[in-house]
Amino acid sequence: MILSPGVMALVLEAIGAAALGAYGALLGYRVLRHWRPGGIKAVDLALEKRMILGSLLLRGIVAIHVAGLFLFLFVLDDLHNLFTGAMCATGTLNVAPIGWWALGLKLLSCVLCLGWLRLDQLDRFCPGLPAMEAKSWLMLILAPLLILEAWFTISFFSSLKPGLITSCCSVLFDSAAASGGAGTPAWSHRWAGAGAVAGLFVYLGVCSSVWWSSNRWLKAFVAPLALLFLGLGLWGVTWSFSPYFYGLPNHHCPFDILQRGYWFLGYPLYAALIFSVGYGVAIGGGSLVGRSRSCIQRYEKRWCMRAVTLAVAAAAAVGLWVVVSGLTFS
Repeated sequence: MILSPGVMALVLEAIGAAALGAYGALLGYRVLRHWRPGGIKAVDLALEKRMILGSLLLRGIVAIHVAGLFLFLFVLDDLHNLFTGAMCATGTLNVAPIGWWALGLKLLSCVLCLGWLRLDQLDRFCPGLPAMEAKSWLMLILAPLLILEAWFTISFFSSLKPGLITSCCSVLFDSAAASGGAGTPAWSHRWAGAGAVAGLFVYLGVCSSVWWSSNRWLKAFVAPLALLFLGLGLWGVTWSFSPYFYGLPNHHCPFDILQRGYWFLGYPLYAALIFSVGYGVAIGGGSLVGRSRSCIQRYEKRWCMRAVTLAVAAAAAVGLWVVVSGLTFS
């Protein structure tokens, strides 16, 4: 393992998130099994007190975990100088392919953590709603993800040794886009942009519909749609829009835009996309609460507005770059 401060911070954060995630899952199981809304028995009051303390701890770890995603990306890019053939974070990940699984799990868990944070907000500021059960279910989903992510993260960094030979984005993405090889369909880079734009408009349309409607099933549909939009957005950035960032028609990479040469554009772009999807997951999680009350409707309207605003901001940044890049395809 490379004992850099960033690596050690990520390992400690992964272990801490897994430990608190397991504690949260145990607490959530007890709530779902024994707690009764409005109950006055000693067990009900004790579980409420434990949930308040547990939620306080989990709010802190959620903030650290989300920041850890962007630290993970920074560390991946920073370490590429230690490996022969690496030019960006892609090369670092290719040293040990398990790193791709760690990145994917970290991305998914961060989005779900952001959704949990919004449900916790409902539980604290909308008394009388069964948000505690919704939080508990999400804790049970998050715990195995956080534990598995910690294992992948530790295994990945344990596999890194300076001087190893690796391949970078020019091999993994560029040649695949040019030839349709490396398991990538030849049409992928041609239609990725169309898929991302279509996903954006559908996502915006459904979020806007939730603003006007309190339909529970429509709200439940937002969460999987948000995750689909995240996948389509990353697919579009990698295969269709990245050449405009780099000014090279055959350069496809989602990580080079994190570097200084491109003004670190990737960080605010990915942050806007991830936080927008996090609000979408929260809207879907809010459907588990089930009751249409003014308090929850007020928060759902805020989440819809923020989800739409952040998604439009990310799309506008990409569109502006496409326009000013001057790159054309014949």
